Amino acid sequence: MNKLPKKVSAIIANMSPEERSEMIQRIVSLRKNNLHHSQQEFANYCGISQSYLSMLESGRKPLTQKAFKKIVEASGVSSIWLLYGITSDSFMEKSPKEEVNNFVNWFQSLPLDDQVKIAQSIKHASIFFQSHPIIGS
Repeated sequence: MNKLPKKVSAIIANMSPEERSEMIQRIVSLRKNNLHHSQQEFANYCGISQSYLSMLESGRKPLTQKAFKKIVEASGVSSIWLLYGITSDSFMEKSPKEEVNNFVNWFQSLPLDDQVKIAQSIKHASIFFQSHPIIGS
């Protein structure tokens, strides 16, 4: 089973509107493209109401910790993927130096505005995780 961060709601609350929107889009993509479910089928599958799912997908309701847990557990997706879009495939078996070089090259290829946003997100995540330990760590 996935180990869920203790306070998913706090992580989500600290996300930018764009990050929250991307997370919701991952849920929509999971529902439509991977599971091929209607809203009603996915809601039943996860144990949430269809009306809540509809409001969540349209941005009228926030993703709660309880709903997050139900979606992760029912679908089997990684909590890290749902929160940040990171998959285990993102971590290939390379040396740490190769990984760092790949990241630096990728990061430097981005527009400056995106580099600033990523740096700010890393800073916020670092501050958050220093004060909010993860279950199982």
